[in-house]
Amino acid sequence: LKHIAVDELGVQDINQDSYVDAKAIHSHLKFDFSVKDEIKSKELFEKIAKSTLCYPYFNNQGELSFSSYKPSYTLNDFANTKVIKDFDVINFSFNKTKLEQVYTFITFKYNYNYSTKKYDSIASYTDSNIDQLAYNGYSNIKDNELVFESPFIKDKSTAEDIVKYIFKDYQFQHLTCKIKLPLHYIHLDVGDTIKFDKCNKC
Repeated sequence: LKHIAVDELGVQDINQDSYVDAKAIHSHLKFDFSVKDEIKSKELFEKIAKSTLCYPYFNNQGELSFSSYKPSYTLNDFANTKVIKDFDVINFSFNKTKLEQVYTFITFKYNYNYSTKKYDSIASYTDSNIDQLAYNGYSNIKDNELVFESPFIKDKSTAEDIVKYIFKDYQFQHLTCKIKLPLHYIHLDVGDTIKFDKCNKC
């Protein structure tokens, strides 16, 4: 993604910290693809990113940032967490992602064949147990299957890792929170870890 942005598109402002972090997170993953048809750069970036743990975007400084999430976190990852003070919270609301977005089985098609225009390989993954299925209103692991296709991956090991990441991301409903904050929190960016000093208003 950085090569395309810098060498092909002439982007000069790159957030180096996010790039270094993203490179480390993806160091064991391999991506291979060709672009044979004309495509808008924004659309290409979005398609590639769906097969990664990265969310590339232009931050509030005008830099291309490669914010990425880790497959797992430890307490050390929160050492430099940005603090939101309770008295700064103007208002907030909680919600959950839709139950329909909780998937019980992932089928991952990869190794795209540009001659046949079909995928030559398939990886699949589930970690759903009977209790989880029943809690979400399902009875079989194939009750809510997600079929995901990626023309950007050919490596088997990478496909097996990515399919697990996708499943973990959709295994349960997510609690989402909308928080209205004053302008001095404008420095917060996608991918930042945050915490509250206290939560009297919650």
